[in-house]
Amino acid sequence: MPRRRRPQVVRQLTPFERGRIVGLREGGCSYRQIARMVNRSVSTIVQCWDVWSVENRDRRAQGSGRPRRTTNRQDRHLRLLAFRDHHMSTNSVAAAWYNVVDRVVSVPTIYRRVRSWGLHSYRPHRVRRLRGERHNLAFSVARTAAVMVWGAICCESKSLVFIQGTMTAQQYIQEVLELVVAPYLQDIPNAL
Repeated sequence: MPRRRRPQVVRQLTPFERGRIVGLREGGCSYRQIARMVNRSVSTIVQCWDVWSVENRDRRAQGSGRPRRTTNRQDRHLRLLAFRDHHMSTNSVAAAWYNVVDRVVSVPTIYRRVRSWGLHSYRPHRVRRLRGERHNLAFSVARTAAVMVWGAICCESKSLVFIQGTMTAQQYIQEVLELVVAPYLQDIPNAL
């Protein structure tokens, strides 16, 4: 089975290149000569010339994709919100943006826009940051220490046991039942 060819990245003609192609063609150059001078394929040169000579257009036609729902100004404001607080979630950025812009755009769309500016969310630090800013203290979240405690109140006494690390069944038997509960129940007559 033959290998599939990778799709090439399409590099659009700039307005300068389009003008140069039209000028060279009107000057009498062949399609092949123009293709060598502009460093483009012959088919690209032919298409550019046809658009100019038949349709009287000097720029690319509007694409068939869905038009953007936001303006460049609204996108700049979204970018400002995303860069202002790197700890904001995408939903928070979307909510803040909706209040100002008053335009409904889906959260996944906002997420894609924010990622297109180079801001990626990383779980270990729970922050949105640019590449290379991993160890910047401004983007780190302080973590608090947690303590596990076991407690009981019964028959006019109380017990409190601090557990180191995560409690396992073995640790519960050794540190709670054998050291605290068993001696306590032996002092109570008729205890079950």
